Amino acid sequence: MTETELKAIFTQHLRNYLNKCGQFLYSGIDTLKRGDFYFVGFNPAKDGSNPKLADVRFDRLDWSAFTQQCWYCNLSIGCGLTTDCGRAGRKLHQRQVVRIMDELGLRPEETFAANLVFVESRSAIEVCNDAFLLTSCWQVHKEMLATVRPKYIVCLGKGNYRSAFALIRREDQEQTKVIVKSGFKKFVATFDLGDRAPLTAMVIGVRHPSYPMNSSGLADFMGLRKGKAKPQFAS
Repeated sequence: MTETELKAIFTQHLRNYLNKCGQFLYSGIDTLKRGDFYFVGFNPAKDGSNPKLADVRFDRLDWSAFTQQCWYCNLSIGCGLTTDCGRAGRKLHQRQVVRIMDELGLRPEETFAANLVFVESRSAIEVCNDAFLLTSCWQVHKEMLATVRPKYIVCLGKGNYRSAFALIRREDQEQTKVIVKSGFKKFVATFDLGDRAPLTAMVIGVRHPSYPMNSSGLADFMGLRKGKAKPQFAS
């Protein structure tokens, strides 16, 4: 998918929210291609660091918000856009995600990652109460899932109600059993992608990266060895 195509899809479905602040991609546009992994966080925190959705960037290459973006400074001073304060990638959340990716043998700059919900909020309740927003964001994800066609969707947050894992669970057409072990969750989901072929993928839930966690054992839980997926299902 090209930058122009993605921007058109994003603008079409989020046209009612373009004046809201938030974040979209946590990886470069060059990760929006066929790949095994699809990382999703819940939504960005309302902390003064997010631009209007009309101004989010789609043109970054070989980039990851988890390693190359400052999550400390207010957007008004331009940090992460035109200056570098030296604190890129140092937030606990960012370091935890990098550890998760390391456990799976992944490089952040080569791994697709995005928010599940693109609009910022001070609490998950704010966005979960906006059904139209959730639907609008999912329409964009359907297009991106159809492009990446991942074998594994890793949710950064595994709560039963207001989390990336819970919202992804709602979209599963089969509602297969959730397996819980060693602090991780997983289930095999089938997603309706409209006029594209359905997608079957393993959905994994980990603890929200803003809190201390141990990602050791995640690869085994997912059935991976040295970052290589065993063929478990067609995608």
